[in-house]
Amino acid sequence: MPERDQQSLQSARYSTRIVLPQFIPREPQVWFAVSEQVFQTHKIICESERYTIAVAALDPKYALEVKDIILKPPAEKPYTAFKEALIARLGSSQEQQLRQLLEREEIGDRKPSQILRHLQHLAGSAVGDDFVRTLWMSRLPASMQGILTTQKNESLVKQAELADAIGDATSSAQVNSVRAEPAGWEIAIAKLTAEMAALNTKINRAYMPSDGTHRSSRSRLRSSSRPRSCSRSIISGQCWYHNTFGEKAKKCQKPCDFAGNANGPR
Repeated sequence: MPERDQQSLQSARYSTRIVLPQFIPREPQVWFAVSEQVFQTHKIICESERYTIAVAALDPKYALEVKDIILKPPAEKPYTAFKEALIARLGSSQEQQLRQLLEREEIGDRKPSQILRHLQHLAGSAVGDDFVRTLWMSRLPASMQGILTTQKNESLVKQAELADAIGDATSSAQVNSVRAEPAGWEIAIAKLTAEMAALNTKINRAYMPSDGTHRSSRSRLRSSSRPRSCSRSIISGQCWYHNTFGEKAKKCQKPCDFAGNANGPR
C-alpha cells in the first residue's frame, strides 16, 4: 500500500477518536488555532479530514453562518475555505454586535486609554485594530478626535497615551477656569448691588416729598377728616354751604350772615 494511502487510513482511524475543544464564537481564530494543534498531534494533514472533523465539532447555530459551504464544500481545500468563511462572517457579526453594544455602553469618567482597553476586551480578536480604532475615536470629544486623526500612523497604544495627555491638560484648564470664576462673579454681584442701591435712592427721592411738604400734607389730611358741622357757621358767621362754596352756594342754612344774603333768599 502506498505511503500516502497508509497516512490517510491512519488519519481516518484517528479522526473517529479526535475531540476538538468547544467552539468559541467570540474567538474563532483562537478555536481554529487550538484545533490545528490537535490535528498536528494526531497527524491529521488532509484538508478533507480536517474539514469533516471541524464541521462535526461546530455548534449548529454557528454552522448556519457557513451553510453554503457545508452543503456544497469546495473540491479543493475545503477546510481552508470553511475556516476563512467562518472567521470572516462571525467577525462581521461580531463587529455589528460590538457597535450596538458600544452605542449603549456608558463611558462615564473613564480615561481614553481605559475606554480603549474596555473596547478591546469586548471585541476580543474577532475584529481588527482599524475597527476598534474607529469605534474608540467615535466616543471621544470632537476636539480630541481632530488631534488624533493627525497621528494615524501611531499605534493604538500611543494614540491612547496621547488622548490621556490631552484629557488631563483639558481637565486642568477647566479646573483653573472654574476656580477663577468666583472672583469675577463677586465683582459682578457687587456692581449690580451698587446699581440697585442707587436706583432705590432715586426712586425714594422722586416719590417721597420733603419734610415740610409732608407735614403740610398730613395737616391738610387731618383737617379734611374733621367732621363738617354747623358749628363752623357759628365760628365764621356763615353757614357750611357759603363757607364751602361762597357765592356759588345753592343753599343756605340759617343763621348765616353771608353778604350776598341781602339780595334775597336763595
